[in-house]
Amino acid sequence: MFGAAKATSIAFGVSELILLLGFVIDTSTASGRFFFHVMASLAEMERGLTVERTRAGLEVARVGGRRQKMTEGKLESAMRLLAGGVPVKDVAKNLGVSVPTLYLWLPVLS
Repeated sequence: MFGAAKATSIAFGVSELILLLGFVIDTSTASGRFFFHVMASLAEMERGLTVERTRAGLEVARVGGRRQKMTEGKLESAMRLLAGGVPVKDVAKNLGVSVPTLYLWLPVLS
């Protein structure tokens, strides 16, 4: 019943009935026109917010992308632990990164 919202307009002489999600809005009355305009304004606002969020996300991605998981401190710690004989899997778990990330940042292990 509440699937895709499709607006269907049906002309009846002077007035126009708009069927939206099973509700009938009579736009020939002041309250019907008001309700229709409020719903249209909410839809326009939601669309605007979506566009703003998309643009903001694209801007962040252009500037620097995602925050790096590996910091200088984590790299130094990883090198110390690995030099001490700790297995790669345990080092990765300790630092909160995956094993492939550890291999990516420490090419000496490859």
